[in-house]
Amino acid sequence: MTPLLLALGASLAWGVADFAGPLLSRTLGALRVLFWAQVGGVAAMAIVIGVRADGPAGAGVLFAIGAGVCGTAGLYAYYRGMQVGAMSVVAPIAGVSAVIPVVYGIATGDSPSAWQIAGMVAALAGVGLASVEHQEGERRIATGVGRPVELGPAPLYRPTDEGRLLGHVHLGLRLIEERASGLDAEVRAQLLHAVAVHHDGRAARTAEAAVLYHANQLDAIAATRPTE
Repeated sequence: MTPLLLALGASLAWGVADFAGPLLSRTLGALRVLFWAQVGGVAAMAIVIGVRADGPAGAGVLFAIGAGVCGTAGLYAYYRGMQVGAMSVVAPIAGVSAVIPVVYGIATGDSPSAWQIAGMVAALAGVGLASVEHQEGERRIATGVGRPVELGPAPLYRPTDEGRLLGHVHLGLRLIEERASGLDAEVRAQLLHAVAVHHDGRAARTAEAAVLYHANQLDAIAATRPTE
């Protein structure tokens, strides 16, 4: 029963952190949120060790150090991804990370029951389904679709050579042209136009493009406005 309660407690703590961290990082910045989160974690560990009077010992501590470094880098990538990207893209990818310890445990001798395996599969499927944003009868315009091509890998997200020279708008237009060949020619042209001018309202030639420009401006203001 104790391992089950600890697992539920860890799940609750991670859930709160996965919600509060990205939410605050949109206004305070990923690095600032991550820094204070780690300070709080170290303080909590110090209190627990002081109460138990039994600190970590042995070579196993080295694994904990490596896990801490990797965990911090992963959290920064997650917070930064939530800050600049769409939750429907970032959340499922982050959720799939649970596969790694499950596969390792089975490979090293753990033998979960059929019910446990079914629960793992259901949990992973739920992460993906819960993060899918659905709009009845229409699709959303991904104005930042070129960002993954413009920026390099985490945690630095430095611009690639192509991204530095062309920018995410041009790269996004190219991706749309490659993958929207099945659309009607007029619809595809309107889509390309809306994405092309979503940073310049004066260049908008359709109502949809003008609305998209203003929506993008409101989103940028909301993401950077400090909270009291």
